[in-house]
Amino acid sequence: QKEVQEERAAGNDEITQLKNTIQALRDEMETLKLEKEKELNEAVSAGRDEIQQFKATVAHLRQEMEDLNFRHQETVQELNRTRRDEVGELQQAIVTLRRTLEVKSQRGSEARQ
Repeated sequence: QKEVQEERAAGNDEITQLKNTIQALRDEMETLKLEKEKELNEAVSAGRDEIQQFKATVAHLRQEMEDLNFRHQETVQELNRTRRDEVGELQQAIVTLRRTLEVKSQRGSEARQ
């Protein structure tokens, strides 16, 4: 009977040790799970931050491109205005020179007659 009690006590000790081992493994698994969830959340958060930075960069570059395009269009329009003004001035100069030549030509032919 003493042997049975000793075996029973040894069995109970082993069961207690196994239960403790199981609990320790469960605790370790839970800790690992929480760590992995934390790492995953940090990675997702970092990814979101990076996406937001990329979006902000894209928006900034798009705005810069639109500004450059607008300034380019203004420059083209100004060059066209300047060209039209110069053409008008040159045409006016041509008209003035023709009239001057006509007047001189008429005076020259009147003087010859």
